[in-house]
Amino acid sequence: MFLMIDNYDSFVYNLARYVQELGEEIVVIRNDKITIEEIFHLNPKGIIISPGPKTPKEAGISLEVIDKFKGIKPILGVCLGFQCIGDYFGAKVKKGIYPIHGKLSKTTHNQVGIFKGIKSPINVTRYHSLIVDKIDLPEELTITATSDDGVIMGLQHRYYDIYGVQFHPEAALTEEGHNLLKNFIDICKKDLEPTVMDITIEEFQSYLNPCEIYSVFSKEKNTIFLDSSKEDKELSRFSFIGVNPYKIYKTKGNKIYIDDKCYYGDPFLELEKLIKSMILDNQYGNMDLPLLCGCIGYFSYDIGRIIEVIEDTSEKDFDSYDSYFVFYDNIIIFDLINDKKYVTALGQSKDRKEAIAEIKEKILGAKGIKEEFQEKDQNTFYSNFTKEAYIDTIKKVKEYIANGDVYITNLTQRFWCYNNKEGFQLYKDLRSINKAPFASYLNLDDIQVISSSPERFIKIENNILETRPIKGTRPRGRNKEDDEKNRLELINSEKDKAELLMVTDLERNDLSKVCKVNTVNVQGLFKLEEYSTVFHLVSTITGELMDNVSAVKAMRECFPGGSITGTPKIRSMEIIEELEKVRRNLYTGAIGYFDLRGNCDFNIVIRTIIKKDNKAYFGVGGGITIESDEEMEYEETLDKAKALMKVL
Repeated sequence: MFLMIDNYDSFVYNLARYVQELGEEIVVIRNDKITIEEIFHLNPKGIIISPGPKTPKEAGISLEVIDKFKGIKPILGVCLGFQCIGDYFGAKVKKGIYPIHGKLSKTTHNQVGIFKGIKSPINVTRYHSLIVDKIDLPEELTITATSDDGVIMGLQHRYYDIYGVQFHPEAALTEEGHNLLKNFIDICKKDLEPTVMDITIEEFQSYLNPCEIYSVFSKEKNTIFLDSSKEDKELSRFSFIGVNPYKIYKTKGNKIYIDDKCYYGDPFLELEKLIKSMILDNQYGNMDLPLLCGCIGYFSYDIGRIIEVIEDTSEKDFDSYDSYFVFYDNIIIFDLINDKKYVTALGQSKDRKEAIAEIKEKILGAKGIKEEFQEKDQNTFYSNFTKEAYIDTIKKVKEYIANGDVYITNLTQRFWCYNNKEGFQLYKDLRSINKAPFASYLNLDDIQVISSSPERFIKIENNILETRPIKGTRPRGRNKEDDEKNRLELINSEKDKAELLMVTDLERNDLSKVCKVNTVNVQGLFKLEEYSTVFHLVSTITGELMDNVSAVKAMRECFPGGSITGTPKIRSMEIIEELEKVRRNLYTGAIGYFDLRGNCDFNIVIRTIIKKDNKAYFGVGGGITIESDEEMEYEETLDKAKALMKVL
């Protein structure tokens, strides 16, 4: 279905009839009778902005449609719609030398995009008094057609699927009008037919554990290890290794990089389109392995600026991508509960059987790793806060709470140090002293990520969505008596339970955006979990995903996690931006995978080191409530930092 925004013109249904004659359904709605939310709900293949009277500023919702759907849906602007495109991107719309109405012009075009396969020149019918000025035309707009009197007749955006024509393709005497519209329809449909991916899956035997097997591939760029090092039947049954990338998807702001191509769009929606362009052969749909093929990577916390408009005031102390996902030809799968190992092959870069044989041969040459860590000399760590400044900032958060801005806000301090140790060695050291159910090591082009996260953000399997926020922390004791004392203190802490309850209700809210009515439930509340250096309180919330809501869409609606922002979420994010001084970057984002069958599993990026060149960065923080003790909150950040500081 296509949508036409009717700018109160008298030729709209001529244009709509052309679309219908080309075999497509079209809905025509006037420019003041529909909202952006309703357009999202309609989910059209493409949007046509019609001709009409007056100026772009008087074209109802037309300019907002361009703003909200650029990079998301293909857009065609006709006459006034064409002028709206020019106006939105910064071109000057002005009166022409003379009005032209109902007259033909010979028009030369570039024979690409909506003019593909159409002879040049063509005769077109014009109905306009205003024109888009050639002078100072924005660089992102390309002139695609010009009339014999030198007026712009066609524009195309350099990065988005946005096209415009000043003339009327539906007019009785315009040549090739049907073919022009057919080209636009084809552009809208080009990504709708997915490629069916065949796959080979082989089980193999090895006495080595997942970390030992990953060591064979650890020096290869863009390999990723999702490591359930703290084995748990409920939480961490599987580990995965991605090798032999065939496609890499990276974003910075609205700039999208796919391999060597660059364009603009919404990073979540473009990733969703890319994933939807591939489907797995049906015979593998019910396999009891949650990831067979797809992509593994991360969303940084900072990508939340795409979802919510947060004023950019904090410093960016190092540069990396906002999201980074690798599509793998081969994935090594470890079923830790049943002690089974598999390798998959898609055949995108190499014959499937040949690729599997090479991987198995490499694994045969792997050696065992002794998991022992010897602490080196003390390093020097630098923070973006002094102790006094951090405590003062906690007091500012409490002022916001007292004034009614928020109920709880998560505050973080950023540490960094110099470190020349190889990234995977850091990961092995961290793994040996702080096993975690959602650990990972990412060896990417620009950074290495060393994570021992205990927290699941979102898991989707068989259409059931689960999230497990953590709130409340106490250090492990020096002996059993200390341990028991700290355990009981956390279990009985009304402050910590209130903190977790607030975040649990926030996550129930977020899941309700994407889950069916009457399916969102709290499965566990105030459960105590123990790790090598700390105790945590955890809750579990589940829901059944709505029909036609993808895993990427669910991620976008719930991102970032409530446990690392606060509630209300958006106001908390604004306070974080104001008070934390430096951008969080990947810290408190999410690392995990999307499977082509709709499954996903992502952690919250905490207890994580980001290594770039000879520097290592990590964040630690906690939820601030009106009951927070400033000294205790500061000490809690140091408790959480212990394992990371130890390996650095």
